[in-house]
Amino acid sequence: MLVACLLIFAPATTPAQAAQRGGLTLEVEAGFSGHFRADHWLPVTVQIANDGPDVSGRLVVRPATSGAAITNVYSTPVVLPGGARQTAQLYINARSFAAQLRVELIDDQDQVIAARQANLNSVLPQDRLYAVVTDSPIGSVDLTQTRTGEFAAFQADWRARDLPEVAAALDAVDVLLFSDSDTAVLSSAQQTALAQWVSRGGHLIVTGGANWQATAAGVGDLLPFTPEAGATVDGLGPLADWLRFAEGDLGDRTVIATGALKPTATALVSLPTATADQPLLARWAVGGGTVDYLSAEPNAEPLRSWDGLDDLWFALITSPGPAPSWSHGIVDNAAARSAVEILPGFDPLPDVLPLCGFLAAYIALIGPLNYMVLNRINRREWAWVSIPIFIVIFSALAWLLGTNLRGNEATLTRLSLVQSWPNLEAARVDSVVGLLSPSRIAYDLGAGPTESLRPIPESAALTNPLGTDAPANVEIVQTEQFTATDFIVDASFIAGFEHTGTVEAPAISGTARFGTNAAGQPLVRGSVRNDSALTLDAPRIITRRGSISLNRPTLAPGELATFDLVLPLDGEGVVPASAFYYPTDSTINLVASQRWFGTARTTTDILGATSQQCDRFRFALNERSAAEQATCRRELFVSAVVDDVYNANGSGDQVYLIGWHDSAPLALDVAGANWRADDETLYVIALSVEPPSSSAGTLIIPPDRFTWTLREQQGFGIKAPVGLSMNQGEEAIFQFTPLPDAVLETVTTLTVQLRNFGAGRRTNTLDVWQWVEAEWETVTLSPDTWSTNDPARFLGPLNAVRVRIVSEDFGGFRSDSNLLVSQAGR
Repeated sequence: MLVACLLIFAPATTPAQAAQRGGLTLEVEAGFSGHFRADHWLPVTVQIANDGPDVSGRLVVRPATSGAAITNVYSTPVVLPGGARQTAQLYINARSFAAQLRVELIDDQDQVIAARQANLNSVLPQDRLYAVVTDSPIGSVDLTQTRTGEFAAFQADWRARDLPEVAAALDAVDVLLFSDSDTAVLSSAQQTALAQWVSRGGHLIVTGGANWQATAAGVGDLLPFTPEAGATVDGLGPLADWLRFAEGDLGDRTVIATGALKPTATALVSLPTATADQPLLARWAVGGGTVDYLSAEPNAEPLRSWDGLDDLWFALITSPGPAPSWSHGIVDNAAARSAVEILPGFDPLPDVLPLCGFLAAYIALIGPLNYMVLNRINRREWAWVSIPIFIVIFSALAWLLGTNLRGNEATLTRLSLVQSWPNLEAARVDSVVGLLSPSRIAYDLGAGPTESLRPIPESAALTNPLGTDAPANVEIVQTEQFTATDFIVDASFIAGFEHTGTVEAPAISGTARFGTNAAGQPLVRGSVRNDSALTLDAPRIITRRGSISLNRPTLAPGELATFDLVLPLDGEGVVPASAFYYPTDSTINLVASQRWFGTARTTTDILGATSQQCDRFRFALNERSAAEQATCRRELFVSAVVDDVYNANGSGDQVYLIGWHDSAPLALDVAGANWRADDETLYVIALSVEPPSSSAGTLIIPPDRFTWTLREQQGFGIKAPVGLSMNQGEEAIFQFTPLPDAVLETVTTLTVQLRNFGAGRRTNTLDVWQWVEAEWETVTLSPDTWSTNDPARFLGPLNAVRVRIVSEDFGGFRSDSNLLVSQAGR
């Protein structure tokens, strides 16, 4: 017994510590200039210099030496001849309390021969994180003045060589800026990762100026503008006019990149010339992301010393439009774990009655039956022999019975979300994987090139104590692919992983157009066509105001379907979406998401009437039918990838086709046992949305065609115009910006409304910003609405509107107050 206890509780074998070998040095840059987001991939760049003998081994970051904030072991092999210099990158995950990590070089004899520590700083979910890539000798562009409320903004200053080669390693970054940098040095892997990150929802800004050619060399395919030459101009006055910025002078001569807009791109600002207008600021959408091109260099005059430069970055960063609720990867780890634990119609545990019968037979045989037989033949002393024999026999029978019941195949459950966009060949994939083991076996699980793989993070709230067996300290080996190596899964337990990557977009497309019916109700109508080999189950259409079934069980290959969805009128549920993503668990405002109270609105839109409010614990689902279990698995998976922050689904002006298919888009290599697959994939296909007819007359831009940003605040918690709650002495400034396709050429009416305000107000005034005069104008609500037919002075870049609300002007608010902005014009 003592030996067994020593074996159980003995520490795991770890590489031996050795004195640092002479001639070996490591330089480590962790995260984004030391900053990182909890439970997001962060890059670790290691510069290795070997002035000694040849070295072969691996770079390792592990909990044993970096602390419990590093949840797994991450390694990459290195081979370093004497006299060589090498740059290696690792991608790791850290919890929010991580303060440092230790990178070790371990040789093939498992000896630590070099090590170096690096500091880490976790940023809050509400903080902004930017990366600026530049070679400028005069320093980097500063984006850190663009932040939300009282929260901070952090910036990593990189060279092009520092860019990660895995798209998931950039998911923590809000904006990536290339300025005065030679992007020709980007490797093909870096270019692929950058393109994938943008299409997944990233925001890329690229600048021109005197060094326009080098800056565009490696990113030209992503730009909305094709730079062809440089030209000296007499100033950048249209930029100041666009920002409604009266102070400062942009009249100095400067160099801009000249060229032509690409199809579907938009010139936000143009400079008139003798031959044609030259875009100063161009934008287009790439998949779910946005790319902006500024043809001037912000670190050169006149922009360098211009007081309006921070306002320019704020306008660009806050105006691309909202991200859909399902575009943030896995946002609920507990729901993800619960989803992969459900195998419809299959229970990894034996039925209770046969088990009780087996135990009863065992007890009866070694007890009363054995005694009765031995007593009858008067050989009761034989019990010293018969009982051990029966124990051995029943143990063997139990082992054989258990083996036959479990079988010898592992079950790989793969639940995936695939997002595709018009005119984009690649589709984003976010998957959760569950590996059910028939017995205690060690496995290797390998992802494909450019894909990422990790255990589902433990940082979520409650997980099922009887279900997912989260492998402790799994080693993620990173070569040309990510591989979880030699991890053990106990019998009838499930190891959970997250798997992300890209695949070829399915040949499923469609068009949609917003309009009104004869009764004046808003509607969207269009058609979808399936030219792929996939059959989509339960196809539905989703918009910002609701969803509709295609009235058919499936959308089969070659089928065409039409839809006509009448949308709800403006009401309590019509609210703007946040320009920035605030994870639900980071918000203090209790109406931030329906996930606090039940099923999110988008989850219901995706599932339709099948939503069942499923319990997250597997033992509570075993009593349901296989069909109910399948529905619950879908619901839990959708809950894991959907976050309706402040009750808005973030669809904006997009229309989506969704449907399910029973195959996995990403392949996995499983070594350790035979296995079978149990797969299900949710496809979200963005349709091409046609703009409204130019003859439509006066257009109304309702509140849900705006995004909002918290510009400044005084008070506790995150202030939001949705579910607004304010106490004495608090105030907040919000900026509302129309969606990219909702920017009117001429605004004739501006309306501001405060719904459901507290009954104890003393006054009924708000402050609206006058952009040119740079001052607040107090306006009076009557009774909850203020409107003007002369709105020009209140309109900023892209028709943005800035509103200040002060608690002293009202006697308090209920938690469901909504501050809304709408516009009308042409």
